[in-house]
Order: sequence, then structure tokens, then C-alpha cells
Amino acid sequence: MMEHIGKSASVNDDSADEYANTPVPESAKNVGAVSIFGVMLGITTALIWFMLGAHLVHSFGTKNFVVGATTTAIIVGAIAFVWVWFSSKSGFNSDLITRACGFGFLGSTITAVIYSTNNILYFAMEGGIMINAVHAYFPSIPTLLLQIACGLIFIPLTCFGIKLVSRLMWVTLPILFIFFVLIALRAIEMGGAPGFWSQGADSAINLAAGSPAMQVMVAMFGIAGIGATASDFGRFIPARHAVIGGVLLGPVFTLVTFLLPLLFGAWLGATFKESDPAVYFTHAYGILGVLLVILTQARINVNNVYGTAVSLATVAKRLFGINLSRVSWVIITCILCVVILTLDLYSKATVVLSIWGIVLVSWVGTVFSDIVLNRYLLGLVPKTFLYSKEQLRAWNPVGITSLAAALIIALPLSFGMAGPFGASIAPLIAFAVTVVVTPLMALITRGRYATSSNHSLSLT
Repeated sequence: MMEHIGKSASVNDDSADEYANTPVPESAKNVGAVSIFGVMLGITTALIWFMLGAHLVHSFGTKNFVVGATTTAIIVGAIAFVWVWFSSKSGFNSDLITRACGFGFLGSTITAVIYSTNNILYFAMEGGIMINAVHAYFPSIPTLLLQIACGLIFIPLTCFGIKLVSRLMWVTLPILFIFFVLIALRAIEMGGAPGFWSQGADSAINLAAGSPAMQVMVAMFGIAGIGATASDFGRFIPARHAVIGGVLLGPVFTLVTFLLPLLFGAWLGATFKESDPAVYFTHAYGILGVLLVILTQARINVNNVYGTAVSLATVAKRLFGINLSRVSWVIITCILCVVILTLDLYSKATVVLSIWGIVLVSWVGTVFSDIVLNRYLLGLVPKTFLYSKEQLRAWNPVGITSLAAALIIALPLSFGMAGPFGASIAPLIAFAVTVVVTPLMALITRGRYATSSNHSLSLT
């Protein structure tokens, strides 16, 4: 769920972002932190958060949800602060940050795969909402046909109409918020949810997995990748505003963008006695509700498709020398999206997000540890902003080993190898592993892999 902003090029242009593979120069950083924060607020229209909030509150209770979700938002926000601060200082996007901070020129393609997978997973869940809305109004249409149409419709949208769609995103944003106000008024007319704030945990939850608040935290770690997304915006913030930019796009953004929509969705779900916004929007407004859902999700998914296509093109070109056209990668991406839509991940969103969160926190945690520990606290690698093939090693074992160790240890936990409680603490274990292994590997390698063998730099 990513959008790019630039002085001369952006996702609105067929040429894409002119700073995709180079830092944004300070002279081109003419966008304020507050303005970029406003741009990122467009993510709040993703209805997946409404559904997730309703499900979590129904399962674990309102107070437990607030405690667990707030805790996760603060942790993820702190990580995002570091990513955004570094991107503002360096002008790097998430790919350049990854290659510079522990992975190497070719090693960063591993995280490009993670990033594209993340976009496809969110496409599947956002697309599932679109499909459910249409199916609720037109139940006679086969689900498989809707899944195929939902995936393939983004080929023309992304290839030929992205400039128009991007403009429509901002034109329609006020319309969407008006609909959100209207659905809230409809909920109030129905009496709201009088016992919402006192709602307790479902008696069926497994307390062996830990406290209800901790279980909410596990489900919420699917937002861990926000640091990478925020850095793609943060690179346009002038370096002198790096701290305020990090605060706004880090902890403030995670709290405002995730906590509030999740709570709003939970309240609507409790009022309509239905967790799926596709269903209650359709029942409340009929065909207008269907169009609202389609509009809301299409404006998110066109960027998911675009981001995935760019990431796949980067991986193919950098690793295998494959150089297909942008249109070809969009078509490939949409076909992949059709396939994954048939898996109905939307109905399994909480499970998918909790497991996928392990992968995301392992990635962003490794980069976080390299920046904070290796560069600034321990001085194990140079405090320089290197990004090119000539400046960096192809593969840096520091980040790759840290990522692999976190996944090898935490993923089996998330699948229940150590019981329900092990699954609950798996994201925290993954992050802890990156904090330990990243500086340990930098010590073992003596920082040799932070720069090219032909580009020797001091650590100060």
C-alpha cells in the first residue's frame, strides 16, 4: 500500500519515480513533513482495518484491544521513526535503505521479494472486500468469476489509467469520508453499540496463548512494514526536518492511521452485528454501498499492483538480467493476484497478518538494528550513505544472517511448535533476535561487508 511522491516524477508517470535507484537530492526535498503526513492518511480508507478491528474487539474485548493495539502501534511506530529519520537524512527509499543497512547491493533483492509479497497479500485481502460487496448485492454471480475480474481489472487501471486513478484518489477522498460520516450516523440511528467500551473477551479464546491484550498484539504485527512504506515518503522530507518527520510518519501515524480506523470499524461491527464492512455498507446503501467499497479498495489496490510490479522488475533485472516492460510486469502481477484471490485470504486475515508479521518484523527489525546499533551506538559500520554497486558488496551477511535467524527461530513458534504462548510471543522473539544477531554479525565480520572492498571507509 504505497504511493510515491516526487518533484518531477511519481507513480502518476509512466517513467515512474526518477529517484527509484538514487537518493533524493536535498534540492528536490520541497515537501513538508506535515504535507506528507496528510498524503499518508489516504491509507486510512483501507477497509481491511475496519474488519480487523471488529474481529479483534469481538474476540478479545474493547479494553484489551486498546491496550494491545496501542502497544504494537508504539513499537512499530518507534521502528518507523528510525526508518523515516534515516530516509530523510539520506534521501533513500526502502530499497536503498535495505541495501545500505545490512543486506548489500544484491542482498536487498530478498527484501524486494518481501515487499512485493506484502503488497500482493494486502491486494488479496482488500480485493476480498470488493468481491464480498459485489457478491452481497449480486449473489448469483459466481465467486470465481468475481475473483478473476477483480484481479484482471487492474491491468488497464495500472497500465493505462494510473494518472487518472491517482487524481481520482484525491478527488474522491472527501466523498469517502462523507460516506464514513453517513455510516456512523446510520449506526447512531440504530442505537449504536451501548456496551461497546465495556465489552469483554470471548469466553472461547485460549488463555494459554497469553493475555487477551498480548494476543491482540500478535494479530497487529502485520502492520510492521509501515516503516518501509513511510520511508518511501520520508525521503522527500528535508534533512533538517528529519526528527519531526520521523515522529509524524512513525508513532503519530501508526496511532492515528491504525488505532482510530480499527476502533471505528469495531464500533460499526458491534452496531451492525457484522464484522465485514463489505456486507454492512451494502446492506445500508445498496448499490451505492457496493460502489463505495469498490472505489475505496480500488484506490488502494492500484498502488499495491504498481508497487508489486516495480519490485518484481527490480528483482528480475538485478538478479537474472531479465528486463521486461512495465506493462508485462503489471500483467504478471495481476495474474498472481487472481491466483491468490482464489485462496480467500480475506476470511483468514487475522491468521495471515499474525504469521506474515513475523517476516515483516524480522526485516524492519534488522534494518532498525543496523542503523541504531551498528552505525550510531556501537560504531561498527561507517555512518555514511552508500547505495551504488561500486560502493557496496553484492551480499552482506550481517543483514541476511539476522533475517534468516529471526525467521528460522520465530516462524516455527508462530505455527505452534512451542504451544499457544510461543505463538503469541513469536513477533517479539523475532525482533529480539534481530537486535542480538545484527550487531553480533557486524562484530564477527568487523564491518568489512558494509562497503565494497574497493571502497574502504573509516568508521567515524
